[in-house]
Amino acid sequence: MGEDTGKLAEQTVEKWIEDITTSKKPSPFFLFMLLGAALSWSSSGTTVFIAAVQGVDPEPGDWICHTERCGNVTVNTTEQLCESIFDKKELTWDDIILKPKRKTYTTDFKLFCKQDTHGQTRLSILHGILFIGGIFGLVAGAYVYDNIGRKRPIIFGNCANLMCLFFGIFCTNYWMLLVLRFIQGLGDILAATAVFVWAMELLPSPYRPLMTGFYFCIWTTGYGMVAAFGYLIHNWHYQYLACTLYSIVMYVPMIFIVESPRFYILKNDTDNARLAIQRIAKMNGITYELEEVRVATLPQDRSQSLLQQLRELIKYPTLSMETLILLELWFYVGIAYFGFNFCWSRLVPDIYIGYLLAFGGECFTYILSIYLARKSGRRRMMLAAQMVTTVCLVLSMFNVEIGNGWTLESLCSIVGVLALAITRSLSFLYTGELAPTSHRGMVYAICSVSGRVGSSVSPFVFNNLYYMAHKSVALGILFFLGVVGIVGTLFLVETADRTIPEVPQDVRERRKFHTFRI
Repeated sequence: MGEDTGKLAEQTVEKWIEDITTSKKPSPFFLFMLLGAALSWSSSGTTVFIAAVQGVDPEPGDWICHTERCGNVTVNTTEQLCESIFDKKELTWDDIILKPKRKTYTTDFKLFCKQDTHGQTRLSILHGILFIGGIFGLVAGAYVYDNIGRKRPIIFGNCANLMCLFFGIFCTNYWMLLVLRFIQGLGDILAATAVFVWAMELLPSPYRPLMTGFYFCIWTTGYGMVAAFGYLIHNWHYQYLACTLYSIVMYVPMIFIVESPRFYILKNDTDNARLAIQRIAKMNGITYELEEVRVATLPQDRSQSLLQQLRELIKYPTLSMETLILLELWFYVGIAYFGFNFCWSRLVPDIYIGYLLAFGGECFTYILSIYLARKSGRRRMMLAAQMVTTVCLVLSMFNVEIGNGWTLESLCSIVGVLALAITRSLSFLYTGELAPTSHRGMVYAICSVSGRVGSSVSPFVFNNLYYMAHKSVALGILFFLGVVGIVGTLFLVETADRTIPEVPQDVRERRKFHTFRI
């Protein structure tokens, strides 16, 4: 039993969590639970980008031209093969037998020729459908997170993802793979978002920015796994098998998590909230009798319907303006970040080097961004990162060979993605601090949807528009979105030294301290 009478008084869930996690060193089991949640994000990163290494083009010698028409045609490279089929019309796929050393779905479904507009559209849809599924997952999450809980959506989403990975081992049909990728996106985003919300609710306020950086670092380990699976396993069906086994291991700790007591309080279920707090305390070596755990409930007038939230969003122009700026930032980050990361095979000499560089670089930048955001402020770091990205986009428009297959575009793409990683992680943190408590869930939901829309569009920009028109057109669109993001960020207020607003009126009052000075 606790001796501190303060612990016997009625407290908010926030105060209980703070007392439990700071009164003594967290227990290994509590840390295991939080780490397990983070590891599920590693599986999420693998799920998102495994399609990229499964889309590697065939190499010279991976095909046989077996008809009479082959005699007068030179097809020593992939480019010559595609030109002969789609530009010169000298051959058809019936003249070619593909026997790739690396069996990918681009070779199975013949989606690797840039001249094949229909094939490139199908490839873009295959990459983008995951994020469209994610949009449906977020729409579902807007309801289930606040009505069913955090743990159940995590378990359901992980099971849906595992099911799709398992069936992907046996998939030989493009349309079936499309369905599996859609369900994967729905389950993955539903679970990953619930994990983030759950983890933030089980940590006291000072540790949440650090947890954000840590989770994103764990997410980027998906790059390393993708590079390893793609390099070591030469059949995309077996890559799905490896992802299935890896995800099972990563998901096991989630079985042992405790439902968030904040969810129970949201539902005015104080009995289960007390039980959850008691279990969390026990994990940390603190024993409370159930009658000792007295939890303060939320005022009834704090609950709002979605329609009421939307009305207030229109009623308060300051809240509307800041939300619109965040929507544009999330869309821009989604389209640029995932567009580059799905196209390393065409931007750098070796796709596996691209993902390894992204893995190491992003881990470093995610850690750096949390430190600098605390020292320099959210707004200043967001502006600096976006400016670096826009400069890289301009430089990428020039065709400059460096050597060994590397170009100026290759180097600028890597630097640009690292800067985008900073913008991406700070967007999560900045959104939570800008939005008032009364609207934070809704603002997060619509911003996440905006980001997923951008993510689903990104393959079309980098696969279709990039090659149908001059590459400067695609890069110019991203540059324009980046400039709009920079201008929009100038209109946001710094939140590092400000109290988080509770209601829209607080947002309006905070606006009085805004300055355009960087």
